[in-house]
Amino acid sequence: MHYVRDVGAGGSNPLSPTNFPALRELVCDHFPAVWSAPGLSFRKVLVVEDVALIRLTTVDMVEEIGFVTAEAGDGAEALAILQKDDGIEILLTDLGLPRMNGRQLVEEALRLKPGLKVIIASGYSTSEDEGGARLPATVGYLTKPFDMQQLRRALEAV
Repeated sequence: MHYVRDVGAGGSNPLSPTNFPALRELVCDHFPAVWSAPGLSFRKVLVVEDVALIRLTTVDMVEEIGFVTAEAGDGAEALAILQKDDGIEILLTDLGLPRMNGRQLVEEALRLKPGLKVIIASGYSTSEDEGGARLPATVGYLTKPFDMQQLRRALEAV
C-alpha cells in the first residue's frame, strides 16, 4: 500500500482515496465533488508504453502522484481506450512504440480528442530526434529515465 501525505495534514493517511485507484476512479466518475480538495487531482492519465515493466512502474508513479490512470501497450489499444473513455485528459506516451509510433499515436489521438493534453516520454533528448513532423508546442516532453519529481512537473505543466 502506498502512503500519501494528506493535504495540509503534515502526516500520511493509509485510507486516503489516492491509495485506492479503482475506488477513486469510481467516485470521480460518479461523484466528482466528493473527493475534491486543494492540491489533489483526479484527472485521468492514459499511459502508453510497450515495455510492460516500464508501463507498470509509470502507472504506479502517476497514481502515487494522485492521478487516475488507464494503460495501453501500443497505439491501437490506446486509441480504442480514448474512443471509449471520455474521462481521459492526459496522454503520456512512449515515442518508440511498435507498429504505430508515438508521433502517429499523438496525431491520431489529437484528431479524436482535440483538447487532449499530451506528454511524450522518450530516451531521446529532444522532441525531433525520432523524425516526423513537429508536434504542437503544447505537447510536453519527458526524457527517460525520469523520477517522480520530473514526472510530477510534466503532469502539472500540461
